[in-house]
Amino acid sequence: MEGKDIKFAKQQYKKAVEMNNFDWFKRNIEKGKISIDDLLQYEIMTQDEVDKYLIDKAEHFSNIKNGKYDNEKISELLFLSIITENELICKKILTKDELDIAIRGRKEVLPLPEMSIDDIPPLAKNRTDIFTLGVRGSGKSMFIASLIYYAIHKDNAMYAILSTNIGGLGRQYCDIMQRSIIENRTLEPVSPASFYCMTIDYKDEQGRRHPLTFFETGGENTEFFAGMDNINNPKVREYFLDNPNNKILFLAVDSLESPNQAYTLIRALNLLDAAGTLKTVNAIAILLTKWDKHSNENPAEFLKTHYKPLYTVCKDIEEKYSEMHGFIKKRKVYKLKFKVFTFSVGNFNEQNSIYIYDDTDTKGIHDWLLSVTPYN
Repeated sequence: MEGKDIKFAKQQYKKAVEMNNFDWFKRNIEKGKISIDDLLQYEIMTQDEVDKYLIDKAEHFSNIKNGKYDNEKISELLFLSIITENELICKKILTKDELDIAIRGRKEVLPLPEMSIDDIPPLAKNRTDIFTLGVRGSGKSMFIASLIYYAIHKDNAMYAILSTNIGGLGRQYCDIMQRSIIENRTLEPVSPASFYCMTIDYKDEQGRRHPLTFFETGGENTEFFAGMDNINNPKVREYFLDNPNNKILFLAVDSLESPNQAYTLIRALNLLDAAGTLKTVNAIAILLTKWDKHSNENPAEFLKTHYKPLYTVCKDIEEKYSEMHGFIKKRKVYKLKFKVFTFSVGNFNEQNSIYIYDDTDTKGIHDWLLSVTPYN
């Protein structure tokens, strides 16, 4: 553009603002007499004004759908009310999750229903109770979600869950767990007052049922169980300490956090030992969670280097109880077993809470769980 053209365009801009009509600019852009680059270069219009007055919504939608706009650009268009969230969703240009990432930079976490220990129905007998203990943020909920999702959605029907004998809150819990994996979303941390329970039957390769009951509590409740002051709580004794069902203990260790978390788990194990609960434990497994961040490390060496006290306590428990109890399958006694697993829900991006689900670790844990639990 030459000087006189720039001056004339600026005059037209003032008229357009006064009349709220930018048709002159649209016509001359279509005829090739001026360009959007000219308007921006000579500071006749701002980018926001170009987006609002000269580019049709249909073109914006097309650019978003075809990936020509980045998240920052989409956020700006929404902020200026040039487009709306409802339009993007209704026109199926973006999903709700994609909008969450564009606007807030992360997927919103899924909330869990409030469920206290008083909401848990009477424990079903002759089942194996699965307890997952760990400090807050150690990955307990995502581990359980992955394990449940894998069993329900495994292509091979032999891994399907046969029945879910769970009430309203337990059903909500189970459904949200599956949804978190389906939608690649993380879960809201379990509140300190919450206790979750659901009974599920797994089916092995031979078609035999493994009746399981999953329990989860808030990370703060790992401290709760580690405190001797709570040993006489009637519900704690009924559901966790004196319950005669076979048990499996998963100890979730956040591999990215301080090794001090191990001492909370050690205190919990000492409580269970003192209460006689370990006599009904079939197996104990340490879960080194968030292992996708440790691509070149050996898990056994990592555990012995950073969590040797916890590893030693678990080995001592294995030795102490291996000759004292076990469950029988076809006249063979299975003694207490100790195992170490790495666990990752997939390649996780902490910045926006996105992950691509990978069931590699989950499959190994699932198969092991079937090998250490009684069947009908």
